[in-house]
Amino acid sequence: MITIPALHAADFATALAAGAIPLDLRLPAHFVREHIAGAINVQFGKDNSAFFLPREQSYVIVTEPETAVPQLAAAGLDVQGFLEGGMKAWLAAGQAVAEIEAVMVSELQACLTAGHTVPVLDVREAHEFAAGHIAGAVSLPLGEIRRPAAALDLTRPWLVICSDEGRASTAVSLLRRLGCQQAALVLGGIAAWTAAGFPLERVA
Repeated sequence: MITIPALHAADFATALAAGAIPLDLRLPAHFVREHIAGAINVQFGKDNSAFFLPREQSYVIVTEPETAVPQLAAAGLDVQGFLEGGMKAWLAAGQAVAEIEAVMVSELQACLTAGHTVPVLDVREAHEFAAGHIAGAVSLPLGEIRRPAAALDLTRPWLVICSDEGRASTAVSLLRRLGCQQAALVLGGIAAWTAAGFPLERVA
C-alpha cells in the first residue's frame, strides 16, 4: 500500500514554491469556481487524462476525498503529498485561489446563431470529432495539447469542449499553464449540446 503524506496548507504552498505541480481531482464544476492557481484538473479513473502528465515532474494533490492519491502514485507519478482538508483548509489559511469561466451550451449556441466568431476547441479523439462536432470547431485531442506541433494560438479565447466536461476541464487547465489565460470550459460538453437539440456537423 502506497502512503502519501498529508500536507498542511503552509507545507503545500512550500511544495508549490519548490516547483511541484498541483493536481486537482475534484469535479470540473467545483474546479472552475475556485482552485489553486496553476492546478491541472484531472478526473483520474474516469478517463485517461492522468496518463498525459509528464513523469519527470513532482505533484501535489487536491482531492476530496483522498482515495485516488495512492492510485496516482501507483500510476508512476511522483506525488509528494495531498492537501489535508482540501480547498476548505486552503481558504481558511488565507491562500489565494483562481477561477475559470464556464459557459453553458445555450450561451455558446446563442453566440454562434448571432454570427459571432467563437473559437471552439474540441479535445475529444479524432474519431469522436468525425462522428459529430460543432460547426467551425478546431479538433485537438487532449493528449496533443502539450506537443509543440500543436501550434495552437494561445492568444485566442478558446471555448473548450469534450464529450461531457472532464477532458475539457483538463485541457483548459493545461492551456492556462501554457499561457492561454482566456480559455474557458463549455459545461456539459457535446452530450449537453445534443440533448438541447443543437446541430452537429460530421466528417464525410
